Amino acid sequence: METQVVHFSQAAFVKPFVFYLENMGIDTAQFLDRAGISQELLEAESTPVPVRLIFDFINSVSAEYQISDLCLLVGKNCSAQTFSELGAVLLTARHVREYLEAGCQVISSFSSGDHYWMDYSVSPSRFCISLFGREESDKAQNALFIILITINTIRDAIGKPWYPDSITVPRMGDETAAHLAETFPHSRIDRHGAYASFSVPDSILDHDMRDMTSSRSEYSIASYPIAEPTDFLSSLRKLVGTLIISGKTDMETAALASGLTRRRLQRRLAECGTSYSNVLLESRIALAKQWIGEGCLPLNEVSKRLGYSDPANFTRAFRRNTGVSPIAYQRAVGQK
Repeated sequence: METQVVHFSQAAFVKPFVFYLENMGIDTAQFLDRAGISQELLEAESTPVPVRLIFDFINSVSAEYQISDLCLLVGKNCSAQTFSELGAVLLTARHVREYLEAGCQVISSFSSGDHYWMDYSVSPSRFCISLFGREESDKAQNALFIILITINTIRDAIGKPWYPDSITVPRMGDETAAHLAETFPHSRIDRHGAYASFSVPDSILDHDMRDMTSSRSEYSIASYPIAEPTDFLSSLRKLVGTLIISGKTDMETAALASGLTRRRLQRRLAECGTSYSNVLLESRIALAKQWIGEGCLPLNEVSKRLGYSDPANFTRAFRRNTGVSPIAYQRAVGQK
């Protein structure tokens, strides 16, 4: 059986694009909606968002307004400090080497299927990125975005401009490579290789990080959520959970976000011994338990957010799958 999983990033990485485009006077709401990304999905930075939907959003805006290299443009204005929760975790590092190693650990963990690592076997060492589950042009843009954020953070940490000796982004287009060369005039730009990377000498790796956050003690790498699904069915369940929050739970949207046709998605689910309707129901019940347990929403609102037009249908589904009504479940968790 294929090992394909649905690839995710986090809502935190969508927000800088929205901010940049809104500052250009572009109304992003229609493009987000067209891509299947709701405002509710973007409320919390750590919410998983399917990578395919993110690039549907980026590419549709870029095509409509003829914006070249949007990831590069946005990345030029970002650093770890752009991302409040994730940035605060990464900026607990004492020196640049620790920051890069922490970034490899954390970003690899939530960017399912991607791999970030430090290569110390070469001199100078290299920060490396291997991306999966995207078109080649999207891989190049994604790599540029991460590279720019990382280099900008290093510059902030050492308190001065710094240019890597070399930056590698495979299969960049001519225009993108020229744009990158303008951004890093003192770096050698390479478009060949199996993965993206940039060089970091020991003098930079050993540099202390400046005090870039006022509340370092509140955060740690260990406390950051890093579990991501590694099999198809688990990743699809996670995908359906995000689609429920977005209010777009039809199979066509799920298939698109999975990178599969509707028929192929049905076949993959059948191979796993289930169906899309079962996965949708399981995801709704899981979210219902979570939201009821958190105690922040009335039951009618829980029912509405799960996509039930009639609260009675939600009650029946919940009772059938848990053995108790939503009200009884609410009382039970409230007593714990």
